[in-house]
Amino acid sequence: MLDTAVYREKAISFKNSAIQSTKEILIEIPLSVRLIMILYFFLYELLVPIKSLASPGGLEPEYIVFVILHIIVAFLILAPVMIRFEGIGLLHPFVWPAIFRIAKGYKDLGEFFTPFFMDQRLYEVSSHFSYANDIIDANFRNLTLQVISLACLYLAYYLTGLRRKQKFFKFSPKPVPDNIVTRIIIWSGIAAAMSMAFFISQGGIKAWMNSWGIAGRAEAEEGKGPILSFISSLYYIPVIWFIVKGKEVFRNPMFYILMGLFTLASFAATGSRYGVLQSVTVFLMAFIYMRKEVPIIKMLAGAVGFFILFGILGMLRTSATSNKSDVDWALLSKGDISGYFQYAADEGAKRAAENPDIAILQKVPKSVDYLYGQSFLNILTTFVPRAIWSDKPHSGSYYTGQLIFGVEWGIPPTEIGEVYWNFGYIGFILMFLLKGYFFRVLVNTFKHYHEAPAVMIIYFIFLFAGTGLDSLSLSDFLRKMLFIFIGFKVLKLL
Repeated sequence: MLDTAVYREKAISFKNSAIQSTKEILIEIPLSVRLIMILYFFLYELLVPIKSLASPGGLEPEYIVFVILHIIVAFLILAPVMIRFEGIGLLHPFVWPAIFRIAKGYKDLGEFFTPFFMDQRLYEVSSHFSYANDIIDANFRNLTLQVISLACLYLAYYLTGLRRKQKFFKFSPKPVPDNIVTRIIIWSGIAAAMSMAFFISQGGIKAWMNSWGIAGRAEAEEGKGPILSFISSLYYIPVIWFIVKGKEVFRNPMFYILMGLFTLASFAATGSRYGVLQSVTVFLMAFIYMRKEVPIIKMLAGAVGFFILFGILGMLRTSATSNKSDVDWALLSKGDISGYFQYAADEGAKRAAENPDIAILQKVPKSVDYLYGQSFLNILTTFVPRAIWSDKPHSGSYYTGQLIFGVEWGIPPTEIGEVYWNFGYIGFILMFLLKGYFFRVLVNTFKHYHEAPAVMIIYFIFLFAGTGLDSLSLSDFLRKMLFIFIGFKVLKLL
């Protein structure tokens, strides 16, 4: 049972108790994970770049600079994982996103053997190029901005930690109600009914998914943002159930039904596999936190299963969107596991090849003007339906597709490209200093309220979806948080 008075008492000695309890609250990084990350760094982020120097033209001054910057960026990203720092654990915004990004990047088993066969360059540089060349300049600036962003992030985070009185967000969590399971099941029924009402209004789930191909996903979802965000956020309900009841939920069939139903509902609503991945990952974080262990074998097995699901869902969606037709449901009966793997790998390679940050740095401000914060206004207006304000600002993904690549669909940039495009160099530095400060306050908040199920969920979702300074992710995070807060009120957790 939670007692808000306990939180007020903890605030008196917050700084010391938070540091002392980091191993339990943020979960000590297992030695095996540290060793894997160290091995990864030396094989993939050190050996590969150094070996690439032996490629034709690899000893050109420009390319050597790129290799050095690449290694520095990789080291700065992985340092909190490889090296033991006070106050840093597995569930820390410096650690979890870094590990997750690496794991998500390997969609082809052949990539694991890259260090032993790699004989190509990391960057496009040929002997007749000079620093005046667009692609060299863009690559150099991209790597330099990554170094600056990490330096600002760490500097602000650790300087903020030196303050005598630590800042944290104030919450008023309530004791877990005795009838919490009943509330969860009732709220799940209401949420499921609301979701089905939406699908029925669109002619059924099949008809709704078919509309992605006939009208296009963007057009089909136009004006339906609030209900789609509501449906895609419902995975938090079974996760809350697990947090408040622990492993006993695994003996209840209803838990598995809700977990599967609300996880797949996210894809059925938006066509985004990202929501499915978010559901699985948030549950994994909750599992690690509650059990105080990292189930590496189970995680690897789950990753293989998810990768197959990733390919299946992608093929279903593409069968409609690429052909401008109905979803080809016959794909499910083929059972071509190797085909699902290949599709996921090919799509991952296609997305990686787009490299929107480099394209932005090539064109801004030479041929495309700065956005001056326009894409970040999308975050502030995220709760205003486009049906009411049709010309409200779009996310960075929309502008990158339209203005940089000249296509009708969105291509999401990373925070590096989007922050630079909006605010230039000075604004870039200020934004990442602010990010470091925010990370410190957020970690302090989690340490302070770590016993509150609602705060756990908010923190875990943030680790997955809110750590980047890109408007698309942050807007999605805020929209889901609105409906999740409503759910917490219904469940009497806030």
